[in-house]
Amino acid sequence: MLIKRIYDQEDYDIALSIRKKVFIEEQNVDEILVIDEHESHTIHFLVYLDSEPIGTGGFRTLPPAQYAPKYLGILKFEHIAILKKFRNKNIGSALVQHMLQVAKKHFQNHLPMMDAVISAVPFYENLGWIAIGKTFLKKNIPLQQMIHPN
Repeated sequence: MLIKRIYDQEDYDIALSIRKKVFIEEQNVDEILVIDEHESHTIHFLVYLDSEPIGTGGFRTLPPAQYAPKYLGILKFEHIAILKKFRNKNIGSALVQHMLQVAKKHFQNHLPMMDAVISAVPFYENLGWIAIGKTFLKKNIPLQQMIHPN
């Protein structure tokens, strides 16, 4: 397995293809939540298994939050997706752990945060993420805000 940061349009297009398959086609998520105005400010990653792209994720910086006064800002993890036939093989865990390592190295003064789909909360809790606040709806999708004490 290889996880790499995306630097070019070709890899970005591959990542978008994976996100569309997972979120739009499989989970019926509104495209506005899958591709948004923050794309150019996001650091994107691709996961390869035997040279086949099978997963993606990214994060972007946000201003500081009230609940995290010791941090210079927030690092929002988003669009983490693994193609269906490759799930439950620890690939998602490896991707998130890799992203956390990059965050710790390059954004050590930012608190990792995400809005996780409710069904994925146990997955993220097993990786050390902590649910904060109440669940909420975004485009009729129940979400839970989570932080990682990186």
